[in-house]
Amino acid sequence: MSDSAIQAQWAARLDVFQDRAATADLVSTDPAQPGFLTSLTYQAVTLPSRNATDLDLLAKALWTERLVAQGEVGVPEEAAVWIRDLSAHNPTYYQQRLAVYRREARAALAQTGHALATLHTAARDTLLRLREAGIGMVILDECHHLLGHWGRVLQEAVELFEGPIVVGLTATPPDFEAYPAADVERYQRLLGDLDYEVPVPAVVKDGFIAPYQDLAYFVRPTAAELAYVAKADAALHALVEDCCQAAPTGAAGTTARQTLVDWVCTVLATRQLPASTAKDWRTFEQRDRTFVHAARRFLLDRGLSLPQGVPPLLDLEWLDDVPALTMLIPVLDRYIRHYLRRSSDVSLQDLAQRATARLRLLGVQITETGARACASPVGRVLAYSQITGCEFCKWS
Repeated sequence: MSDSAIQAQWAARLDVFQDRAATADLVSTDPAQPGFLTSLTYQAVTLPSRNATDLDLLAKALWTERLVAQGEVGVPEEAAVWIRDLSAHNPTYYQQRLAVYRREARAALAQTGHALATLHTAARDTLLRLREAGIGMVILDECHHLLGHWGRVLQEAVELFEGPIVVGLTATPPDFEAYPAADVERYQRLLGDLDYEVPVPAVVKDGFIAPYQDLAYFVRPTAAELAYVAKADAALHALVEDCCQAAPTGAAGTTARQTLVDWVCTVLATRQLPASTAKDWRTFEQRDRTFVHAARRFLLDRGLSLPQGVPPLLDLEWLDDVPALTMLIPVLDRYIRHYLRRSSDVSLQDLAQRATARLRLLGVQITETGARACASPVGRVLAYSQITGCEFCKWS
């Protein structure tokens, strides 16, 4: 259920206590006009500011710190080159990433007790109007969402309201182990210990949820599902071939593109790092051992010779047991992040987006600092196989 739907639900159900006609003037969903009962979304009182120079400086500092910590660059100066390249050549992606680090910067400020200072003026004005209205009780529905930005803001908002009664409601109590200790402590400080819990059987008995039982077993996918998986695998190899093909010549707004093969050869031959050049092969290999092995394997699998001066791969036998996807991902990942995304050519930026989307189908997300596992359509197809119980018995 959306936040706005829950907001409207609270306003509509005041008639449980009195006739709706008698209570209509007491209820408000307008942040500009608080009522006896004011029902607002969390967004209305926690909307962050979008324009703050100091916040951007902190965001870029966090960005630099992340690039260095993840080994993408060796020193902050190299990170500055990386960030400037994106800003100049791919402003859309640059703004997307900057927005991510702005959120982290706001979170960092909120952790130190400055959450209200990061809010949009509209959100701050709403909180001030609520204080002037004399808030006596704050009911936090779906309160499990308060283990983050919303909780950091509302903790300070409650202090602004000078100690109202606070009630938290949720049907899904959070797993505290999944959150930072500071957010857990704030959540517990805001809401305290659990006061009342309705057991699930009672809710089932009253008809609010259906009875259920968890059941899972391993099955062989159907022919159609296996075909879908094979199609996704074929899409990966088609992606590799797309990246290995030269861009059409003479296309408007395009520049000469390094194919995947050309780029890999250049990077290996020149020991090219994201924002500098390694002084020798040993340093280069230490900076990104995974790519160094995968890139050489990639060239050899395509029947190509290694560039002059590039050491051969040793112990090739163990590489025969490594799945092709495992060796392709580091190569595609670096090509997308270090070359395509940082290009000023819109066609290369588009290729980066298409490549990222195709890899996501296989459960691989290309983030700013590397490839990560993610949910995928292939994973969902296998998880929700359409095989019947009888077919399960046949395979078992």
